[in-house]
Amino acid sequence: MFDYYARVYGGFDDKILVRTTYDGTPETLVAISSDGSLNVVEDILFNKTILYGDTGFYTVDFSDNLLTPHKVCRHKFDLTRERCFNIPSVNGRPSVEVLEEDVLAFTTSAKLYKIDTVGVNLNNLKETLLGNLEATGQAIHSIHHKTYSPDGKLIMDASPKPFREIGRYELLQGFSYILPYLVAERYEPGACYLSDYLFLSATEVLDITHFCVDENNSQVNHVNYWR
Repeated sequence: MFDYYARVYGGFDDKILVRTTYDGTPETLVAISSDGSLNVVEDILFNKTILYGDTGFYTVDFSDNLLTPHKVCRHKFDLTRERCFNIPSVNGRPSVEVLEEDVLAFTTSAKLYKIDTVGVNLNNLKETLLGNLEATGQAIHSIHHKTYSPDGKLIMDASPKPFREIGRYELLQGFSYILPYLVAERYEPGACYLSDYLFLSATEVLDITHFCVDENNSQVNHVNYWR
């Protein structure tokens, strides 16, 4: 029995793109023109997110590593690549949309852990605690809204004041694991959860967050507006 797979992508001038694989062969991206001609093209869409604008489209290769940026490439609808640029990975995988004039809008919301003790990092935190040494740090509830022009230039960077849990790290021991965790001793009030958001333009964004005072005291529907 033969194994055949095909996926169709539209929206590329007079072409459609078809990714195919047949009986275990490597995946191939084929451009089919309106006159019926077929051409194998560079697989610019493989493992990428596709975002359509008015005058072109973007492919985004997301990074889940905070040290590795997201790679964005902009293409014309005739599949010509115009340029590629990197977007810093602030706090994990963002939500992305295309605004007017093909502006890219990124939103991220995540809880990030930071170690304040000199000489201690996430790689050696467990060993540090097992050696009965102290490590202090904080959990930061980070929310970011950013917009970029089609050539990759930052237009807007908006972020509410983050809620911070500040304290010391201890070890949590289970049946088959030992993991470090943060014991909060004090708090800095701020935004702790993103409920919703709306980009009004490339330079305006509205969001609704929970505003936390401590782990047991939060206000819902806290509205923020930037321009």
